[in-house]
Amino acid sequence: MHMSIKKTGLYGFGLMYHVIHLSDDVPAINAWYQKVFDADVWWPPDGPNWSEVEDRYAALMAVSDLCIESMAPKQPPDDRYPVARFYLRHGSRFHSLGCLVDDIEGFAQHLLDHDVYIGLPGGGRMEAVPPDIYYFYPSPRSVGGLMVQITRNTDGAYSAAVGTDPRLQDDWDDRARRWSEHPLGIRRLGYATMRVRDIEATRAIFEKLWQAVPVHDGVDEGRGVRSSFLQLGHLLLELASPLSESGPVAEHVDQYADMLYQLTFVVDDLDAVESYLPSVGVRCARTSDAVVTANADDCLGANYAFSTETCPGDPLA
Repeated sequence: MHMSIKKTGLYGFGLMYHVIHLSDDVPAINAWYQKVFDADVWWPPDGPNWSEVEDRYAALMAVSDLCIESMAPKQPPDDRYPVARFYLRHGSRFHSLGCLVDDIEGFAQHLLDHDVYIGLPGGGRMEAVPPDIYYFYPSPRSVGGLMVQITRNTDGAYSAAVGTDPRLQDDWDDRARRWSEHPLGIRRLGYATMRVRDIEATRAIFEKLWQAVPVHDGVDEGRGVRSSFLQLGHLLLELASPLSESGPVAEHVDQYADMLYQLTFVVDDLDAVESYLPSVGVRCARTSDAVVTANADDCLGANYAFSTETCPGDPLA
């Protein structure tokens, strides 16, 4: 059976399509995920995809119900293109999330009506909604800090990369056992975390512009954060601000401002995670009673955590 997708909002936010992990070499990123997570690299079948309009290479792979788009600008990076500019500024790290939306034209018009700057593929500003738009990027400054690729949900009519997504195939239940039986014991993606300066202001933007659904507010002393969890389609998004002015959370906010920070997998056993990760060259630490965090330096700049829980009222549990 294919994955059951939950949706929110008037425009039909559904599957969190992918997270982009940006570095300088797509095959190297893919090889790392295969070594650490036994990733299933499923698109394209004949090597990295080349985009002329974005001047970059990319591929798609699955780790449980998370899709990772490995991406690299053509070398040397050309700062006339958005992907290259991001890489030159931030280096290897998470770049953005991607969401499938049923009514992409309606959502784009909704954002334009609220004076949101929308970037077109390859750069340039959307002044009016094109009738055949496939994806676009709202300006993070205008929509709460999160960089998101909004993609048309058409079950593959626009792209084989959507139509062949393993999560949407009838044998998904069988495929998913690959990761629950892996030494990491991954059950699913738990949540994505944004580090933000002002939770109340950011949450208000997400509820207004994204029509995100409030789930839970709380404090995690172990991780040193105050959190607000929201549902955006089939994604649990944590907005997190630091409890003190020092530590990794505060450092991330100071360096990057409001930005995607971390992805957390739900797992069966944290002891198993702590035992396995060093065996594949990834240092890790128990950052709270329920969370193990991998060292981003050992993950090509990506920030991953593993937990046995998410938050009270998790709509995806």
